[in-house]
Amino acid sequence: MRHYVETIWGWDEEFQLAFHRDNYRPEDTFIIKVEDKSAGTVEVREDEEKIFICSLYIHPDYQGKSIGTSMIKDYLASADLQRKRTDLEVLRLNTRALELYKRLGFVEIIEKGDEVKHYLSRPFDNM
Repeated sequence: MRHYVETIWGWDEEFQLAFHRDNYRPEDTFIIKVEDKSAGTVEVREDEEKIFICSLYIHPDYQGKSIGTSMIKDYLASADLQRKRTDLEVLRLNTRALELYKRLGFVEIIEKGDEVKHYLSRPFDNM
């Protein structure tokens, strides 16, 4: 994500360390493993109405291998079983991820004033 952060805001090491120290919630964060190697992380928060995928990071060596797609599909299936919507946000610069989320049924929530992120939601599937 460093590339996106540098492009949007510039890199400030002290700020980044403080931001992650203040916002990191280990109880909501999971390491994605592929053949016993760390391939990325996902942070998810859940309440009575929704599953919020706070972040999904796939290491560049593992991108393009359907790992992120599989993770999102698993959370969507869980949300459908629980009759919850699934929400997430994505940086506007990350067009590849935005295309994936839209293919998986997410629609943009219109929120004026944010030029940095898209806010997306996908209702549960009534089947």
